[in-house]
Amino acid sequence: MLEVRNAHFPFPEYPVGLAQGYLKISKDEYQPLQGRRFVVRKGKQGLEIVGIVSSRFALVPNELVEAKVARIVKTHGLELLEIGYSKRGTALRIDLLSPKLAAIQPAVEKGDLVRFGFSIRNSIDGTTALAVDLLSYRLSCKNGATAAYVDFRYVARHVGEPSELIASSENALSEAITKAEPHMDKLADFYRKLTAIPFSEAIAQAILKLDLPAMYYSGLPLEIVRDEKDPKKISRIELLPNRLSAWDVFNHLTARLSHNSRTSLPHRSEITRRLHRMVQEAIGV
Repeated sequence: MLEVRNAHFPFPEYPVGLAQGYLKISKDEYQPLQGRRFVVRKGKQGLEIVGIVSSRFALVPNELVEAKVARIVKTHGLELLEIGYSKRGTALRIDLLSPKLAAIQPAVEKGDLVRFGFSIRNSIDGTTALAVDLLSYRLSCKNGATAAYVDFRYVARHVGEPSELIASSENALSEAITKAEPHMDKLADFYRKLTAIPFSEAIAQAILKLDLPAMYYSGLPLEIVRDEKDPKKISRIELLPNRLSAWDVFNHLTARLSHNSRTSLPHRSEITRRLHRMVQEAIGV
């Protein structure tokens, strides 16, 4: 039997804190669990355990991140696109849009416009760091995608003093926003390259590494043959004749994620970060 004691709430105005865990080893004897702390959340029936973290973990409540981001939105003239939590309510993602626009296919009607912004994430259980990435939002189909862009992204591990961590992160985000436009231009250039690259077997292999459910790949010109003994394994893929570009395929997947997926917003963010990386690797960018 497990018991938590000595709960400490670093930000008393928010309902999450850290507590020491004790393991019951006999009727009246409990042994403290060393090197670990328990993330607890106040509920109607007392404290609920929502995660186990290291003794060095710095807890930053998701509600506090929301409050800080709301202030940044006003300061920098951003627009809130979406806020979402993981299914257990422990991880947070906030998507913000800036005024920055780019035409990806100028020859296409209305220029195939993409609007850029920022995707912010945090967790109270250590499943994700406090981080900021670039966000792209295709206006024609309202697809949002988080871009793992190494030259821009900010990641703060949950280590140290929580108040110092949130203060430094708020300053870092404000600074990053003021310097983001050249990075948004580079991301737009990457998308433009995708429009000129045909959908190839290398790209097919890359997107299949995401290991998404079949519905995400349905509608693409792919024949996927799975191993008879282990259906999770793909034994062969065949690229059917098509005129799709890598950009078309990229948007097929982000559309399914944005409009047909039941997974949480933080999880969709992780998938689109991986999608960017894998397509970049497949085309050698």
